[in-house]
Amino acid sequence: MSDLAGAQERLPKSGMSDQQPTQTSEEESKVEVGNNAEAKETETFRLSWDVGGVFFALLVLSLMSSIDATIVTTSLPTIAREIGGGAEYILYFQAVKGVSPLDSGVYYLPFALAIIPFGGMGAAFISKTGQYIPLHGIGFALSAIGTGLFSILDEDSSPGAWIGFQIIASGGSGLVFTSTLISTLAPLPEEDVAIATGTYSFIRSFGFVWGLTIASVAFNSQIDRYLGIVDDEVVRSLMANGRAYAFATRGTFDALTAITRSQVTEVYVKALRMIWIIVAAFSCFGFFCIFAEKHVKLRKEKGNEFGLGEKKPKPVECEDGKIQ
Repeated sequence: MSDLAGAQERLPKSGMSDQQPTQTSEEESKVEVGNNAEAKETETFRLSWDVGGVFFALLVLSLMSSIDATIVTTSLPTIAREIGGGAEYILYFQAVKGVSPLDSGVYYLPFALAIIPFGGMGAAFISKTGQYIPLHGIGFALSAIGTGLFSILDEDSSPGAWIGFQIIASGGSGLVFTSTLISTLAPLPEEDVAIATGTYSFIRSFGFVWGLTIASVAFNSQIDRYLGIVDDEVVRSLMANGRAYAFATRGTFDALTAITRSQVTEVYVKALRMIWIIVAAFSCFGFFCIFAEKHVKLRKEKGNEFGLGEKKPKPVECEDGKIQ
């Protein structure tokens, strides 16, 4: 009897000792989940500040250089062009409209082709009037309007909408791009043409680099921000941490359920909308910088000294009075 009583006394203690690890593990699991959620929120907040910091820094640099027509009319439109350029248009067609890579390239043709006649019209206008600042203003305005209109597009937008918006934005790019080199070279002597053209190419390359960087950072941060819309955990993992570009071009949309596909499309629409708003902001900033640009009358006389040949040695007077 004493042994049975001792066993009964030990039984509750044993049960309590068995429950403690279970409760402890549950508490640790809750703490770990909370820490993961907090870390994810912190990472999203950090990414948002990263894109905001880059955008603010570029605006400050552009403002500091706004007195220089070369940087204003060359770097800003190139940055805007690359942020909302072909990659984002094609991504819209593949991820939102759900078309194939080949069809997305065909749908991009309105932008690619419209830039040609607008560029020709800009060149003809400068040749006839000698004025290039009006082209900068009209070009930046069209770019801001076109990309701003792109921010209202979604999966239900008609072909007339995205074709017309592309033509407007492309017209702005064509007018600005054909007049930037002319405005860069206008105040310079002919012997500095080679150096100025090289500097012009460098600044445009600078715009390409920053345009692609801003677009990538902004898009990925917005994707991570809105991923909570997607219920499927596997799909979320495939799109997170900068993999949304590859997910859209991989052709995996057909394998998704109707609900998941609708959720994924909504995420892409919201992320692309932020990119086009940033493009419109850059274009608006460039438009207002035009008011600080000074007009320089274009030369009508043709010269041959373009700084490409060897410099002739200066004449030297000898002791006998002869000049060599």
